[in-house]
Amino acid sequence: MLSSAWIIAKKEIKLLFKSTRRIFLLFTTPLILILIFGIFAVVTITMIPTEEPSIEIGVIQADEGITGINWGNSFYFLPKLHRR
Repeated sequence: MLSSAWIIAKKEIKLLFKSTRRIFLLFTTPLILILIFGIFAVVTITMIPTEEPSIEIGVIQADEGITGINWGNSFYFLPKLHRR
């Protein structure tokens, strides 16, 4: 059983290395794929933001309150909230 599998494997290896075109395709295809994935990895690493995204919130107080004074012109800015 093992000897018949070895005979078939030797035959397939001989067929693979029979022509220079097959040898060229056999070795260049993985190199091209490694190059493409390497470029993809470099691009994705460089696109990672260095600063944390933040949101600035502005609050307008339009409540007259108890005294009846209009506070609508007062603006309050909260500190930047960082997303995690």
